[in-house]
Amino acid sequence: MGHFNNYIGTFNYGIIELGKFNLMEVDLMLIVGFGDSITAGVFLSVEDTFLYKLGLKYGFDIYNAGVPGNTTSQGLSRMQTDVINKEPNICIIEFGMNDHVATELDKQAVDPATFKENLTLMIKNLLDIKCTPILCTISPIIEGNEDEYYYNRHPQEWYQSPLGAQAWIDQYSQIIRDVATEMGVRLADVASAFANHLALGGTLTGANGVLRNLDNAGADDGVHPTAIGHDLYFSTLVEQINTIQIGLC
Repeated sequence: MGHFNNYIGTFNYGIIELGKFNLMEVDLMLIVGFGDSITAGVFLSVEDTFLYKLGLKYGFDIYNAGVPGNTTSQGLSRMQTDVINKEPNICIIEFGMNDHVATELDKQAVDPATFKENLTLMIKNLLDIKCTPILCTISPIIEGNEDEYYYNRHPQEWYQSPLGAQAWIDQYSQIIRDVATEMGVRLADVASAFANHLALGGTLTGANGVLRNLDNAGADDGVHPTAIGHDLYFSTLVEQINTIQIGLC
């Protein structure tokens, strides 16, 4: 199935039906996934990740530039090598899960203003090489308590303004939406997709939960999406990719 390492597969292109556009024999079409452990697809088989499924659906080459634990500041420091030098046609930007993390009382690893500046610079860098950016909002967490899940690893008392770690994540997702609007780029609103899934009866926990949990993984993770969660990323990204005329990206 082609070459691996960071690349996930190489496929025959042919005629690709992409939204209202028919694309004929595109040479070296490349999507880069640029983000943290969620993009990297930790704890999953390659075949269950949203990047792999995008490559399979569209017949594009995929480069996985997800690094576990990365913030936007760390991402920027490697963007030239891991993204720009690859000359992608589309770049999926998925950060925020590590940026929001409290390092002490009401102090984020990357403060909101810097987070916004970093995303804006990433987009400018991509537009400079005529690459189409797609920003992703942040999937939810299982907050738990001091004995399990998120607050077992991150002191709950540090998340006071706004109250609770999920509220901090929601704040960062809103910044992502604002940047997408201000910069006029595409947004894959993953946070809303997860919320809609939950409203229709889906769950964060349990055997069919969208996040790794005690029932489906034997671990109180509560942050990393399962294969079901990656399917939500995939479907949300497909909505955006289907609007792109690749020849103009």
